[in-house]
Amino acid sequence: MDFLIETLLAAPGEITLVATGPLTNIALAVRREPRIVPAVRRCIIMGGAFRHEGNMPLRGEYNVWCDPHAARIVLHSGLPITLVPLDVTYRCLFREADMQHIAAQADVRTPIVRFLADATRFYIKYHKTAQNIEGCAINDALAMALAFAPDLVTTVAL
Repeated sequence: MDFLIETLLAAPGEITLVATGPLTNIALAVRREPRIVPAVRRCIIMGGAFRHEGNMPLRGEYNVWCDPHAARIVLHSGLPITLVPLDVTYRCLFREADMQHIAAQADVRTPIVRFLADATRFYIKYHKTAQNIEGCAINDALAMALAFAPDLVTTVAL
């Protein structure tokens, strides 16, 4: 948390935070040093579910479900937030055909293609079995991609 505070205050307006887990550390940093709020260029959060069934009990989403108090602090902090909920990530599915397309474009022995195939195989099978979905939602990757390519999605102010 101290590193986060020091880094943000040393480079105001230059840093985009991407949160792909519970928001505990960001909430604690905001509480300890509120001056970080205007220092953050952008805060992209993979979390929440509005009209989606969720992935935790009571229709919750894991990152918010783990620490709802931290989520409340962060979402009400005044940070310039782009929220990437399950409603969005489940519209961006990675399918077996996508993996085959990637493998056809590159040498299948490359480490990145092997990693993608290995990392997604389980998730594609899980989503098919548990949710009857052809493909898998790669939630965190979409949030991270928005840090580099914000035009991938259309945002709506709430």
